[in-house]
Amino acid sequence: MRKVETMLYNFNELSEDVKEKALNKHRGINVDCDWWDCTISNLVDDCADVGVIFKESDVYFSILGRDNHIGVDSRNLSFDWYSEIDLPKKFGAFQNYLGGGMVGRIQSEEIEVDRVRVVEEGENDDNIVENLNSALELFEEALKSLWREYEYLTSDDVVTETLIANDYEFDNDGKIV
Repeated sequence: MRKVETMLYNFNELSEDVKEKALNKHRGINVDCDWWDCTISNLVDDCADVGVIFKESDVYFSILGRDNHIGVDSRNLSFDWYSEIDLPKKFGAFQNYLGGGMVGRIQSEEIEVDRVRVVEEGENDDNIVENLNSALELFEEALKSLWREYEYLTSDDVVTETLIANDYEFDNDGKIV
């Protein structure tokens, strides 16, 4: 058996280069939980307000790859109206990666009136299309919001604040002990 002694430091006691190491090692500390819950919950509620209904658990998204997207499998959608609609398999918004984060145009597949095939008496196909496209705009806004939230939660200032506020202690290499 051998005894090892390690000096522990709070964040403010670390040298500048070790602070940088600590920040980079723990960049995801604020996003290792369900940080997206409010945005997704708001999306579900806002889409329900325009008649497009789905559950939070049906929403999928990615903001860290070459294909940023948010959507719902269209088979999991229900509506406040009765009609047959030719929807894309993935109902939502996407952005092609152009490098440097969310710099590409966020877009969705616009629903045209000719995609609404059967409309119940008293329903207006133009209103249905307008509501579907409003929901797609809500998906676009949600994708932008998720990206902004992620950028904020992983920023140097916010990670530093978290490390200090939680009184984490570090070794001389910036690892939480």
